[in-house]
Amino acid sequence: MKFILQRVLDTDTQNGIKDEVDVADSLWGVKTFRTDHEGSAHKEVVDILLRGPDLDGDDPFNDLYCEDYTTMHSFPRIKSTINDLTISLKMFNVGRIILTRLAPDGVIYPHVDEGKVPEYYQRFHYVIDDGGDGNLFIIGNSSQRMKTGQLWEVDVRQKHAVLNMGERDRVHMIVDLH
Repeated sequence: MKFILQRVLDTDTQNGIKDEVDVADSLWGVKTFRTDHEGSAHKEVVDILLRGPDLDGDDPFNDLYCEDYTTMHSFPRIKSTINDLTISLKMFNVGRIILTRLAPDGVIYPHVDEGKVPEYYQRFHYVIDDGGDGNLFIIGNSSQRMKTGQLWEVDVRQKHAVLNMGERDRVHMIVDLH
């Protein structure tokens, strides 16, 4: 499995999530868990971490236990949507939830997610804003243009990368479910 289109979220849900994200300017880049460690493939993204491991724990990169961060309180529509997804997908263990933004001409460099987290959780990308034409998610030799409103399941245990050749920010919500 490389890319599986799970569903397209309804317009009301899409608009509700986009509205929440549009007013969250002060929350972008507060926690840099994914972006500032040595060798990060995500140096060009800016995140809002909504749910995840204890970042002060022994090994947050491999910690499977996750809890909501205080930032989650600013996103009730997202929280409700995640709840609906867990029910419809019958996957009730929620891992990390990350809002991630990649500017035009930005890159997420080729990498493989390793360790306990990608072995246990399935990774989903909900596209809040596709950034326009020219945005590609690449896994191995396959590439996919993910469009606004779509929910994709992706296999991040394979080498993957992202190119934003669009005219605006690409904004995704990453959700890990088991």
